[in-house]
Amino acid sequence: QDGKLLNTLDEHASTVWSVDFSPDGKILASASSDNTVKLWNVQDGKLLNTLDEHASDVLSVDFSPDGKILASASDDNTVKLWGFPVQGSKMTLVALRGNEWLVYHPQKLYYHASLQGDEYAAIRFNNEWRSPYPLELYRDVLKRPDAAQAWATPQPEIEPKPLLLWWLTGGQDQLMWGSFGLLGVMGILISMWFLYRRKTDPLEIAKRFFKQAEFTHDFLSPHSLRLSTNEEPRMRWLWLWDMLPTDPSDPPEVLYQHRQTSSSSFRLYLVYAEQPPSQATLQQWKKQLGGEIIPLLSRMLEKAIASGQCAERLRELEEPYLTRTDPYIEAKPIDDPNWFYGREALLTDLARMLAQGQHVGLFALRKIGKTSLINQIRQRFAASPTVFIDCQAFSPDAEVYFAEILKQLQEECKRYGISRLPRLPNAPDATQFRTHVLALYQRWMARGSRIPFLLIFDEVDQLLPRREIQANATTLREYLRLFKLLRGMAQGERCLSVLAVAYRPEINRHNQLQAEVGENPMFQSFHEVHLGFLLPDESESLLHNIGMWKDIHWDPDAARRVFFYCGGHPLITRLFASHACDSGTLKHISLERVEETAQDLQRSFRKNEIGNYFEEAIWSMLRKDEQHILTQIRQQPELSLHESEIPPEAEDALTSLEHFGLVRIEEEHLQLTSQFLESWLKRKLR
Repeated sequence: QDGKLLNTLDEHASTVWSVDFSPDGKILASASSDNTVKLWNVQDGKLLNTLDEHASDVLSVDFSPDGKILASASDDNTVKLWGFPVQGSKMTLVALRGNEWLVYHPQKLYYHASLQGDEYAAIRFNNEWRSPYPLELYRDVLKRPDAAQAWATPQPEIEPKPLLLWWLTGGQDQLMWGSFGLLGVMGILISMWFLYRRKTDPLEIAKRFFKQAEFTHDFLSPHSLRLSTNEEPRMRWLWLWDMLPTDPSDPPEVLYQHRQTSSSSFRLYLVYAEQPPSQATLQQWKKQLGGEIIPLLSRMLEKAIASGQCAERLRELEEPYLTRTDPYIEAKPIDDPNWFYGREALLTDLARMLAQGQHVGLFALRKIGKTSLINQIRQRFAASPTVFIDCQAFSPDAEVYFAEILKQLQEECKRYGISRLPRLPNAPDATQFRTHVLALYQRWMARGSRIPFLLIFDEVDQLLPRREIQANATTLREYLRLFKLLRGMAQGERCLSVLAVAYRPEINRHNQLQAEVGENPMFQSFHEVHLGFLLPDESESLLHNIGMWKDIHWDPDAARRVFFYCGGHPLITRLFASHACDSGTLKHISLERVEETAQDLQRSFRKNEIGNYFEEAIWSMLRKDEQHILTQIRQQPELSLHESEIPPEAEDALTSLEHFGLVRIEEEHLQLTSQFLESWLKRKLR
């Protein structure tokens, strides 16, 4: 009703894919890729129960209309039904090959199945590995057409049928050869498991990464390595963070013991697969161990292995922690998730929508963090084929885009070990493009995944120039050819989703391109996301947490005051922080230091980077009607213009300024979002 955040439920260890409320609104169920369903008390947000019988990602949950049963669907190929109060799943539905299926009660032996569904199951007695009895031997006792009624009766008593099993298996010789066959299959499965573990286990990935980077290693413990090179005597250790049960404040004893016996400086790499260690933990470990702590995301290491650039990538990942004195200055987009602050909820929402096959349009000012956000999305999709295209680097020719998309998809599928890939066409037309993408997607689905390919188009407005200029007709036709095909494949085959990144949302708003060109195939097809500035708590978190890497500490009132001047703009906040800490040399930032820095920057707007950003990336990019509204607000007493004073023809301009984060509305009055913007406009308009 009032838009306020009521609660944050953060017990899941990985992506949350689906939620559902019970019909009475008292219970919330959430499904996650940590293989669990969690039940929450809506009133106080307390965790009531964790349902953990699934063996893979739980993708969806849904309550029955009467609220007595909860259904959960998982990537383990099963649907489980849970009754209340929950005491284990009530029934499990398994989808089998050939459209066969089997539904059973996990604690009882009754079942119902399709015509041949029970041929895929067997019964073991006394947990013995040998002699499984085909379920069909007990069909007359256990198979019940009314499963719900059968499960209300006591568990049936059945006994082994060794003679019948002997007869069915063809005697001793057949049993012997069958045993050899079973051992062979088990050997293959075990080998496949070890290969899979080698490819996905973070410690195995780390070992391969550092080997390619020309390190040797020996084990300190089952979860840690000691790394060394011939060129550098410095001690380096690696610890698998995910093997620790919680976020411990103290380092593991084995690390502490080895540190005690060494007098040389050291470097510790903490390798993690999903959740990184907290900032507080990293600082505590750094203090206790007396060295450098560097967290490494295993997916980033895996990509470096595939590209063969492990040594170069390691230097890039180490640089912010080791050689940089000013932690706030970052000339390139953020890649490492440990240096990405704010917008966590938005990042999760974007990943969920794209994984479900929705198209998303991301729109924002220049240098507001779009590319950094894209990098984090690509990290979230590191386990599925992803294409990234910067439209500024390509000519407006649909065939050029067809070839580049196919090239990147082919490389991605190869990276995931998909074999028997079709041969790439030299200069693909629309038909060849469609055929090849679908062939790749069929092989991708054969791996058991249903997540669509993700296509990211950065600066997509390069393909959609101004419609009113007749000379743009050729580019608009190429845009139509490309996106008409992509939209058709996304709708018909559900094989891809598109993330389009641009300055303005014209790609989603304009229907008619030009009379002779035709209609926009993506009209109203994108879920619009407007990337504004950081919230106050996100701005403060950025200042505190980045500063902690270099022992820079902010007084609470000083960090809050920075938001007043910068409005939460991430680039301007970083630039301000760099000036406030004197490029990393000043370690304590007080309110007085913030005020002093603000005055210096406002006096020098004509020649400093913040003033230049306002001029080049904001004012010169705004349209005349948007500039006019900013001028009106600046010229009003107390910088407050009533919303009713904006004429109807200027409402779109006002909406754009709100989306950009330059203007906010408080009690129907328009206000500029930062003191720096107000000061710069004052100088600009004098």
